[in-house]
Amino acid sequence: MRSRNTEHKTMKCLQEAKMMATIKRLVHFREPPLCLKKLAGAVVDNLPKPDPWEWDVEDVVSWIINIGLPQYEKSFRKNFITGRRLIWIDSSSCPKIGIQDFHDIQLITAAIRKIFGIELEKFRRSISLPPRYPFTHFLLFNSRSGAIREAITCTQLFYKMGILQETECDDMSRHWKIINPVLIEFPSTRFGRS
Repeated sequence: MRSRNTEHKTMKCLQEAKMMATIKRLVHFREPPLCLKKLAGAVVDNLPKPDPWEWDVEDVVSWIINIGLPQYEKSFRKNFITGRRLIWIDSSSCPKIGIQDFHDIQLITAAIRKIFGIELEKFRRSISLPPRYPFTHFLLFNSRSGAIREAITCTQLFYKMGILQETECDDMSRHWKIINPVLIEFPSTRFGRS
């Protein structure tokens, strides 16, 4: 009985070895390379969010004290301003949370723009330009919580907003059609004959 089991195991091992040898001899075709837009999108999707993004109320309060405005500590605590909510604080929302002094509003909004890397929206800016940097759109979109907002990536949002356009490169079946015209062909003449 034991000899039969060992024979069966050895036969099974031999069959597996033959199968592995066959697999190693097969030519594996490479997948078409990713287009540059997809590679750049992967880099953008993996960009880290600013450090204040993860701040809780206490971190925001210590930040407001560090920038020299401790009198607004209670306003930020009372309104539960976290790092995600801090990005929404601008000159129009400051009076709503109890910040009335114009100079302090300027200081706070400038400091928020600085820590999040948001540009100042100027009055004389052309309306044909997008209102913010694209990554700022993503931060503002993702600042609200929820499963859908958490699941969407930066490039997916850019496609939906029209900042990125779908092109031929997005369809990988067309990849070789794009590359074929630039491939070097064999010379049409041989040995000096035409």
